Amino acid sequence: MGLHYEQYDAEGHESSLSRKYGLRDVVVSDPEAAKRDKGWGFVARVYLGGQNVTLDLSRFRHTLTRLHARALRVRSLHPAP
Repeated sequence: MGLHYEQYDAEGHESSLSRKYGLRDVVVSDPEAAKRDKGWGFVARVYLGGQNVTLDLSRFRHTLTRLHARALRVRSLHPAP
């Protein structure tokens, strides 16, 4: 299918969790540590079920630029018939 994964790590201020826990809480400041310490149930409840992300479009722009450049490269290698 030609799918490509592009990593984008939301920062604390982009997460609704920052309003609930605060920017300095480990849940927001170090999600990997919070996941290790609190387990899958916590991850499912807090990150997957209780979080909304509002993208910082200035930061996300760089991700979109990379994706667009990749799409143009792929299209030039495999032009439509």
